[in-house]
Amino acid sequence: MIVIDPQFTLSEVRLSVLEDRSPFMKISTSCLAMCRPPGSVAKFDTPITDVKQVKRVEVFSDLAALYGAVHQHANRVWHKRNGPLNVLVFLFFAVSGTLAPAFGQWLHYPTADVPKKPDGSPNLAAPAPRLPGGKPDFSGIWHAATINKCNPATGEFCGIEIGGSPLALNLGKDMPGGLPYQPWAAELVKKRFSKDDPHVRCLPDNPPRTWVMPHLTKIVHTPKLLVMLYEVNAMYRQIFIDGRPQPEDPNPSWNGYSTAKWEGDTLVIQTTGFRDDLWIDMAGSPITNAGKMTERLRRPNYGTLEVEITVDDPKVYTHPWTASLKEARELNIELIDEVCLENEKSWQHMQTSQPAKQDYK
Repeated sequence: MIVIDPQFTLSEVRLSVLEDRSPFMKISTSCLAMCRPPGSVAKFDTPITDVKQVKRVEVFSDLAALYGAVHQHANRVWHKRNGPLNVLVFLFFAVSGTLAPAFGQWLHYPTADVPKKPDGSPNLAAPAPRLPGGKPDFSGIWHAATINKCNPATGEFCGIEIGGSPLALNLGKDMPGGLPYQPWAAELVKKRFSKDDPHVRCLPDNPPRTWVMPHLTKIVHTPKLLVMLYEVNAMYRQIFIDGRPQPEDPNPSWNGYSTAKWEGDTLVIQTTGFRDDLWIDMAGSPITNAGKMTERLRRPNYGTLEVEITVDDPKVYTHPWTASLKEARELNIELIDEVCLENEKSWQHMQTSQPAKQDYK
């Protein structure tokens, strides 16, 4: 019986499954692929030696049904200690000593105050909500609106994953000629591999990566402060809208230091004070302590958040550049624990061989 946290994919756990035949184990690895559960609990009734072997999925409606299946399988495996593993159970909510209520960890708790169409379905094109002062309210749970598409030939980005933006792979994907690297930075990117990515090593996902990665971001918006709660490693980001200046000599930070002001209904965020060793995409594009990032946020309707990102870092890029993306409002969902370092093994596996450099164009 393999019990794994909900952020992991079959391809990630495959090596660990084949290496450990104990009847009970918990695998928690970094989420290298684009992944997230769409439902509650799934049981894969097939030997997990190859992700393509998964034929059938059973969904359990509650913990009682899950516990029954787990107990039966545990007995079988215990008496066949050296036999192959043949069941994989995904837990999409926290398992405790007692049965969970109807909304386990609030994963399907109805979102309040959602505008509705006459047929009762969500009206995502309805006007955006407003703060007491009349400015748009960006509060809500958000996720990249455009995600990587499944490639049936390779299996990449296929399956139950929530998906991340194509810009997570390369923020310059839609720019003619790509990002305008300085020569030294272009050479550095060529030498960087996925195993070098801070995200793979469970280090923080610094902005602007949080907008495009396969994880949810919850925004809590007040007139003077906007807080972003990022699902991975319980990270947070504060954006002050209270008129304070940028710090003059900040201690370098993963998130930098963010202040904002309104231009009409657009919130313009300025962030400086980054560390000197950060990645802004999976290709390894750098940002340094000389970098300044400007984000322009608009909420044209209830279900859409428009994000325009401009990076000005003369140490890395020959001129400032801008990337645009959209976030979609996620309903009837909540953030869940995703602690990357809990028994993380993926990075160790990646050290055994030097992978081919991915070309994220």
